[in-house]
Amino acid sequence: MSITLFCLVKGDTIASAFSVKINRDESISNLKDAIKEKNQNDFAGVDAKRLKLWKVEIASDHLDDRLKNLTLNDSNELLAMDEIGEYWTDDPPKKHINVLVESPMSIAASSREQADKDKKSVYEQEKSVKKMKQYPSTSSILLSNLRKYQAKERALLIGRPYDCNIDGPSKL
Repeated sequence: MSITLFCLVKGDTIASAFSVKINRDESISNLKDAIKEKNQNDFAGVDAKRLKLWKVEIASDHLDDRLKNLTLNDSNELLAMDEIGEYWTDDPPKKHINVLVESPMSIAASSREQADKDKKSVYEQEKSVKKMKQYPSTSSILLSNLRKYQAKERALLIGRPYDCNIDGPSKL
């Protein structure tokens, strides 16, 4: 007996949802093959076995709100060796997304985005450290140099980070 599942690739809009008709006694691996077949351009260069599938039940009229707050966990992931009928014993509700698809490319893209954020964070820290090095530490000021620092009105950070603007830098 066949079943029709509505699928959505993670990150796509509801307009990009598509249906896959498959027999209940077929494996999730076969579902991955069918999804890849229907989306040859989107998944070009990606093996069907690399697709990650999750069982979801999201009404199409609330899709955008639900997808923003959706957290995927391993318990909802569809396993390749299981049969479709193990996940859907009855027909799925109409006008619902039943399967969320994630390709390794979207996983890699999110990893790249995180790496870019990390690089930016490291860059900002290095920039802050360079600025901090311009200022004398309170322990490095000798009484003989105190007048020199007072004349220049240079800030003392007193152990605070450069970008800490609680009360502004301490002036001598």
